[in-house]
Amino acid sequence: MKSTTLSTIMLAAAGLAMSGCFDSNYGNDINPTQVGYWPAEINCFTIAEEPADLDDADPAATPRSDRTAELLALQATGELIAPEDVYQRVVVELTGIRDRFPNATDHEAIGCWDPSRLLIRFEAETQAEVNDEQYQDWDDLNDIFSLGEVDYREEININVLKFDGRFNPGRLAREYSSLDGAIYTAPATGLEDGNDICLSIREDKHFYIFKQGWGSCLGGCENRSFLGVQVDSSGNIEQVGQWAGGGQAPGWFRNARDCRAFLPWD
Repeated sequence: MKSTTLSTIMLAAAGLAMSGCFDSNYGNDINPTQVGYWPAEINCFTIAEEPADLDDADPAATPRSDRTAELLALQATGELIAPEDVYQRVVVELTGIRDRFPNATDHEAIGCWDPSRLLIRFEAETQAEVNDEQYQDWDDLNDIFSLGEVDYREEININVLKFDGRFNPGRLAREYSSLDGAIYTAPATGLEDGNDICLSIREDKHFYIFKQGWGSCLGGCENRSFLGVQVDSSGNIEQVGQWAGGGQAPGWFRNARDCRAFLPWD
């Protein structure tokens, strides 16, 4: 994948708001200004209507072998863990699309957020307990989600939770925001631009945009082109359109906000 990393972690806890990827909200059922959530708004979040049921979740199912397919399934469904049927379908569809369109072979999903990290800030007294390894309120959640490590950034008073698997951080934020002493939780994201893929699920069809990005990619690639592809439930692949990136965007691209929301710079 050709991409340029702008920062390893977007420090959402600092209240930074970027254009594009960060101009809407977590979901209609979440007030992003309430305690426990990032005060900035973000549009690259889809959260399924039903709340996460940890009793039914299987964190051991993640990570899967195909990171791009798993990330696309997470983003498009909004589930805590990528549904297996959606993941498997995306794996097959990506293979078919790449076979048919050679210019789509060098594309992997970048994503607006890191599915294996979460940021959390605690009150000072609670943070002291965390630093002394005496804080226990998060033990059950950390066990459920197979927390790998916690990286405390003292200069900004942020804990970076690093998980072994891939999860929807909007769902993780819901769970961790209720911890004793938590001020708020937030997604962590490595803002990159370059070749990228997004997916939206439209009834029984999967709609993809394959983005090619090149040239200087600091703050968004200066050159971009886009390929729109739709796949039905029978696996039939249809090219929806192409756009070289110049002039006015074609209708198929303008109307694909449900997919483009997951392309950080578009």
